[in-house]
Amino acid sequence: MKKAIFQYGSARYCTVFINLLLTSILSRILTPEDYGIISVIMVFCTFFNTLATMGLGTGIIQNKSISYQETEGIFSFSAGISILLWFFFWLLSYPVSWFYGDKIYIGVMKYLSISVLLNSLNVIPNALILKAEKFRLISVRMIVSALISGFISIVIALKGGKYYSLIVQNILIAGIPLFWNMASLKLHIRIKPNLEGLKKIGNYSFFQFLYSVILALSQNLDDLLVGKYVGSEQLAYYNKSYTVMRYPINYIPHAVSPVLHPILSKYQEDKNYIYDQYLKIIKVVSAIGLFVSFVFIWEAEEIVLLLFGSQWKDSVSVIRIFGFSIWFQVINAMAGSIYQSVNATKNMFLSGVIHISISIFAIIIGIVSGSIDILAMVLTISWGIKFIIESVFLVKKSLNRSVKDYWRIFLPELLIFCVMSIAFYFLFPKIRFSLMMNLIVKTCSIIAVFSILYISLGQYKFLLNLRSNKFGHEDL
Repeated sequence: MKKAIFQYGSARYCTVFINLLLTSILSRILTPEDYGIISVIMVFCTFFNTLATMGLGTGIIQNKSISYQETEGIFSFSAGISILLWFFFWLLSYPVSWFYGDKIYIGVMKYLSISVLLNSLNVIPNALILKAEKFRLISVRMIVSALISGFISIVIALKGGKYYSLIVQNILIAGIPLFWNMASLKLHIRIKPNLEGLKKIGNYSFFQFLYSVILALSQNLDDLLVGKYVGSEQLAYYNKSYTVMRYPINYIPHAVSPVLHPILSKYQEDKNYIYDQYLKIIKVVSAIGLFVSFVFIWEAEEIVLLLFGSQWKDSVSVIRIFGFSIWFQVINAMAGSIYQSVNATKNMFLSGVIHISISIFAIIIGIVSGSIDILAMVLTISWGIKFIIESVFLVKKSLNRSVKDYWRIFLPELLIFCVMSIAFYFLFPKIRFSLMMNLIVKTCSIIAVFSILYISLGQYKFLLNLRSNKFGHEDL
């Protein structure tokens, strides 16, 4: 697993760099209004992509007894659902246009329906590639897709294509992996498919699907309501902040979690083993997440102005607020693979229902306030609460371990957070150089203080364990 994590993680971080570079270029060509238009529709794209998964991908990975014929049956069923979803998404363009009072959304949604179809068709092929642990193939595909889609979108933007450059980028990001995966597999769509495989993974996939749906609703409800009641321009600033905040969430734990499920699912009956491996990895993820939190909190202005330009300055305060949530969120994001590995998708669903109820309440408060800053604050609080909820359902109910013992392992990080927050509160306001110099000085200060405290508290041993491969099993 160590090699797989390195391959997949390296590709993810390389993709981060590519996406940041491309986003930086596009943010200087396109306007916040262009991004606001696409941000509204991406809410619906995300939701429809979630509907398309139906929990089938993770079910195929988890179940080791599904035959080739049964896999083709599931793929054929999934393809039929994909076509239906594409059709309904195409029709949805008219009521969405009416809801937002702008006919521009009709054309945008019809074009983006192509990406919905392509993403939906790729659910099963992508799951099979993951199940086969072809992480090198996934890594190469990830980088190539980012480069091609990004380059073409920039060319279109420079030619005056405006938000259509973002539409093309989304279509290519969906299409390239699909055709690449299909070229690597021998899957066929059957008119009368064997549906026995659906019965094998039905119960497992059902709760995975429900969780994914309510999660998608909670994660995109804020965009939907901000666009309607606060305005598309404020949505652009909010969405830019949210997207930047999601980079470490997507590329720290998710550089590991897609690898964990296919491998740990082989030991689904040994909860002690899975818990031990989870703790070793979560400590490293926690340390990285805490460090990134400080970067976002104290360097938000430098990051926004240097990467995206002064026209995005209104995003600074929201990014800084979101920075307080990154530590919790990278820990929370690791839970899904563990739930899946121990067949506890029902617990994952139940924990999701509780947290999402809290998130919806927080979003309503933020929308009523009319301030994207307040919305960011209440959501940050809700993600902190999710850490507590996840601890109970994952550690106690799914892995049968003590929640208090689990919380205790994060005490060093909590101490580091308190000490560094106090120190930087008094130090950083006195740093007044150029933007680039501010970024360098602050980054060096964060690295130095964090490293000293991390080593002083003996936390470096977790990094050494990973490096020396002390996991207790040959597969790691």
